[in-house]
This record gives sequence, structure tokens and C-alpha cells, in this order.
Amino acid sequence: MCVGHLTVGKCWFSMYVGYVAVSNVCAGFLGKYMFGSSFSVACVVSHYCFFSGEIYSMFMRRHVLLLWETLVICSQLDDSLNCLKVTFDTSCVLLFSTVTYDCHCYSITVSEGFKKAVGLFYQTRPTSDTFSTCKGALFAMATRVDVIIIGAGNRGSTYARFAEECPDQMRVVGVADPNLFARDAFKQKYRIEEQNVFVDWHEAAKREKFAHAAIICTPDHLHKEPALVFAKRGYHILLEKPMSVTPDDCLEIVSACLDSAVLLAVCHVLRYSPAVRKIKELIDSGAIGDVIHIQHLEPVGFYHFAHSFVRGNWRKESQSSFSLLTKSSHDIDLILYWLGNRRCLKVSSFGSLSHFSSDNKPSGATARCLDCPVEQQCPYSAKRIYLDMVRQGCVGWPVSVLCPTSNVDIESVTRALQTGPYGRCVYSCDNDVCTNQVVNMEFEGGLTVAFSMVAFTERLCQRITTISGSKGELSCNNDSVVRVFDFLTQKETVHHVDNAGLLVSSLRAHGGSDYFLIKDFVAAIASGDAALIQSGPKETLASHLLVFAAEQARKENRIVFFEEEWAEKLAQGTMGPNTATPI
Repeated sequence: MCVGHLTVGKCWFSMYVGYVAVSNVCAGFLGKYMFGSSFSVACVVSHYCFFSGEIYSMFMRRHVLLLWETLVICSQLDDSLNCLKVTFDTSCVLLFSTVTYDCHCYSITVSEGFKKAVGLFYQTRPTSDTFSTCKGALFAMATRVDVIIIGAGNRGSTYARFAEECPDQMRVVGVADPNLFARDAFKQKYRIEEQNVFVDWHEAAKREKFAHAAIICTPDHLHKEPALVFAKRGYHILLEKPMSVTPDDCLEIVSACLDSAVLLAVCHVLRYSPAVRKIKELIDSGAIGDVIHIQHLEPVGFYHFAHSFVRGNWRKESQSSFSLLTKSSHDIDLILYWLGNRRCLKVSSFGSLSHFSSDNKPSGATARCLDCPVEQQCPYSAKRIYLDMVRQGCVGWPVSVLCPTSNVDIESVTRALQTGPYGRCVYSCDNDVCTNQVVNMEFEGGLTVAFSMVAFTERLCQRITTISGSKGELSCNNDSVVRVFDFLTQKETVHHVDNAGLLVSSLRAHGGSDYFLIKDFVAAIASGDAALIQSGPKETLASHLLVFAAEQARKENRIVFFEEEWAEKLAQGTMGPNTATPI
């Protein structure tokens, strides 16, 4: 039943009633917390609406709540609920055709029977005139960004999910992975043509360019070659961190991307975290005065460390790299991000491999957890960590890592524990990377930073940050709140973090940073606006070099004078900007 029409520029919308089960009318649902001062009341939250048209596939599987989040609609309902006034906010991105609107207000009158059930159906695509004057536009994209996934493991699969959630913004058109099960899963999920499915990424690189970007999620020590090759072929690059495992390889990747005039974004995802950005905003605003000292902790989590760095792919430096690079390069990068142009002068570091060695193996323990008589007394029991998770319905990380060639169930996980690396006793592995490490840094002006990474924690990668300033103290120990204590007023202000984009996204790892990273990368390619990328070549190289210097300090047991000893490589990192033209 067609109820009415709403004109938006030269674009027509039709209002349709579908099968809508209204569950709530929320007064002030999004409010100033999400969109600033323009929002005052209300949206209708329901189950599923049935739509026809070119975007039916997106809405058939998404809650009506997504409508309000993606349109960023600021609405008002009068007392009689007969009049619906719709305001497109300045930050609105209309994902039907991915056209952005800026400050346009419209109104429609709906029937009495329509007031509790509303579905929006997009009828015709707007012309370019509709969005030519939008000042608040993030981007206006007539075509999707096509990507090829190089490495279809956990991280590659994570970034690819953005194409499921926002099929009008990104499309997966190719995949390269030696694992048949992973390739087939990608092929079916994203309807990839057979000719674009590759066992070896070299074969994809030989083809005529058929995508805008390559998302490279190979093992750490295999990052360099595909990054160089695809950059030189004109692909924009999203590269999983670390960029590479040696300073010279990192420099070579940066040079290749700059010389080829392609965008490079490295997956230092935490730069895209709303909480991290809020901290940066508060520092830059002078909320705590001059920054004097930063105390930052990464609590890896006891079972996470056992999974990834004792039994898993990052356990051995010769097969991956040292743990400060593979795990905590995120954190060194955050510190540089927060401090902006402040230069690091000196760095020292101490750390070691603790506890996870044969010296600490319990009496009577066997080589594998499944047949170990003392397994029930071991907090790192693979049987408890993995099988109990599957029984509770968890089939994602970390148990999915155990079954790269099959679906996750009790039988497949049990087989993996019987024969694979994740069933081994943590005291009988060949791991050699640090379990705990501190990095002390001195920046210009006497500013000091103390960073700690430790395996043995209850918290799982939920960083704890305290920043001491001349006028106040900032603290953050979760992804939703940043606190500032003012020394003058002796009062605390609580700043809530805007996580609006995560209302319906499944990309919530790293505090939602995965979602915001891939979203901004895609937007940067579509618009040619490199400023949307927070983890570009210059920033990433600087933080990587500081990580390498910190590990040098640890191994050589001395203070490294960073600016002096790494001057040549730092200078190479100040080459041209990250640039590209819109697609």
C-alpha cells in the first residue's frame, strides 16, 4: 500500500507499509549523544520490513534500526503522531545509493494507520545535482570500491564483512589463498567469479588490474612482496599490521606506494577507535594542559597470549617477529598519534619470556592437554579454552583459528587439539617471544612515556591509559568513557564516546576500530581524500621505527638515542604525502 511521497531534491522516495512489527517508539533515541543538537525525538524500531528494488538484499536481512543508523535521520513526531518531519543531519550518509545530504528538511503527512509502521523504499537514483552543494558530505560515490582479498584467514575475513554490511560501498571481487576451504567460502559468500579465485596471489597480480584495492592479510613475514607488487600495479593497499618485519622492508613498502601514487593504509586499527580519537581531541583542546607523562598498559589476556603467542602463529620470532611488533605496535603507534608532532629522543626497554617454558611444566603433565592427568588444574588447558567455548556456542575467534579447513564443531575442534599446535601443553611449545615488556620513552620538552605489555591478565586487550597534564588528568580504561579530572575545579568530567556507527555492525573488535578503519579506507579511495586515512605511510613508518628501536634497546640492554641513531631512516619516512585521485 503506497501511502505518500517525499521529495528530496530531484530524488523521489515512496513510503510503503511492509510487514512491520513495532517493538518500540523511542523518545530521544539517538539524541545529542550521536548527532549533536538537531535531534529531539524518536524512531520506530521494528522487526523486518519487506522491500523491492535494487537494494532489497541489504534491507531484507537488516533490522529497521539500521535504517535510522545509516540514514542518520533526525526526526520529530508531533503529539498526534500524524506528522513526520525528517531532517537529514550534516553528517548524513544515505547508503541507498551512497549519496550524502546536508541540512535538508522535509515533511510528509501520514495516515492514522501508518503512524506505528513505516518502511522506506528507494524508488529512483538521484542525479548528481542532488548532492552537488552538500557541505557536510563524507563522500558521494556513484560506484562501489572493488577489492581483492590476499589472505582469507581471520583478518581478511573480518575486513571483507564490510562488503556484506555495506554492499553499496564495497564489493569483494577476488580472493587469493592457498587454503581451498577458505577460498570456496569466500567464493560462495561474495559470489566471486571463478576467474578471480586464486591459490597464489602471484597469479592475481599477473592479471590486468580488476579491482581498486588489495587488502593484504598474509602472515607477517609475507607482507612485503604482495604489497610491493600490487602497489606497482596501481592497487590501493590496505596492509595488515605490522607493515613488515624489518625496517628496510617497511621503507621499501612506503616508497613503492608513494612512487605509484596509491593510497596505503596500515591496519593500526586503534587510531580509528572512537575512544582513542576522543583522547586525541581532549589533548589537542588543552583539556589537561601540557602533557607531562603517559602511562599506558596493554593487558593481553592470559588465554589470548597462550593462544596466539605460545601455541599460535606469533609464538616464534623466526616465523613471525618479536611480540612488541606483532602485538604492541598498536600501542606505540597510539602514543605517537596522541602526541602529534612531539619527537621521541630516547628509548629504553626491558622484557623477557616468563613462565611458558619447560622449567615450569607441572609434574605429570603430558605433551597434549586432551590426555593430560593434571589438565583440570591448569588455567591454560586447551580443553577448557576451546572445547568449552564451542559447547557454549562460540564458533568465532579463537576457536575458528583451529579449523581453517572445516566448519567449527566439537568434532573438528577435538581433532585439531589431538594433532594440531593448539592442543599442545603451553610448557612444551617452541615459543620464544616476550610475555612481558616495558618501553620507556623521553620526548622533547621532558615529556615521558611508560608503556607496559603483559600476558598474565584477566582483561583481554582492554587498554588502560592515564595521561597526566599540567592542568588535569585524563583516564580511560574502556571503549565508552574518557574521564578528565580538572585540578582547578577539582571536578571530574565524563566524556561519553560516540559509537554510533557500531549500532548494527558486526565489526566490533578492537572497540569498533575494525569497522571505522575499513569504512574510512573505502571512503578515501572513493573520494581521493587521503586525509581520511589515519594510519598512512608516514605515520605508520614512524611508529614502526620506534618499535624496532625499542627492541634494539631491549636486546642490547642500553638506551637508544632514537633521533640520532635512526635519523637516516626517519628522514626517508618524510617523503611525499599519501595521495590518490577519486575513482
